Amino acid sequence: MAKITPLNKETHLNLTVDRSKNYAHVKGEHLLPVVVHEFSALCTEFPIVYVKNSDTGQFQAVAVMGFETGENLFCGEDTWQASYVPSCLHAYPFRFVSDQNDTKNMMIAVDEESALVGEGGEHRLFDSEGVETEYLKNRGASMMRHLEHSEITKGFVNELSALELLIQKNLNVDINGSAVTIGGIYTVDEKKLNELDTEAFEDLRKRGFLAAIYAQMISINQVPRLAKLKVDISK
Repeated sequence: MAKITPLNKETHLNLTVDRSKNYAHVKGEHLLPVVVHEFSALCTEFPIVYVKNSDTGQFQAVAVMGFETGENLFCGEDTWQASYVPSCLHAYPFRFVSDQNDTKNMMIAVDEESALVGEGGEHRLFDSEGVETEYLKNRGASMMRHLEHSEITKGFVNELSALELLIQKNLNVDINGSAVTIGGIYTVDEKKLNELDTEAFEDLRKRGFLAAIYAQMISINQVPRLAKLKVDISK
């Protein structure tokens, strides 16, 4: 079980983090949040879809890892079964948390229960004087870039929603002779996209959104590949 604790130079002075390609912490995640900047890389391996929060009505871009809750077909025993690793996984075992004294300030926290965290490992977080190491600074900078990309992605998805381009769709596949349906997802309606007026379409182009739109639409072709992966794993 995760134990997320804000980093503190006194408490974590001797803490170290090892590098690992073990992604067991998302073994039970069948949907992973993704950012628009990686759609072109994602679309060659994963289906990208949009899901709607039933409470807020907000849409989110996600990559499909499995056909049912708790199933991640890309998590092997100690490997990731794809050449591309979604950027949301790069930060682990770190994450941002809000400063209790200033909610506008983000603090780096670490999962103290992670197998990558301990003492005597590969990368120190603080030197003997309690100063952040270059390793920690670089990890923090990378996390900040991903946070910025996440905000841009929210704007992108909100624009698709505002233009009424998102349409609910069921994905039907055959797995070992059984029909499986993935419901509750949304994708861009190509017909509506083509019917946009010139101004709206040109605005999407100028903002660099068209490539991501087409990458998401193309990524749906990865559903049969995902089904084959499920069949191969079950053998």
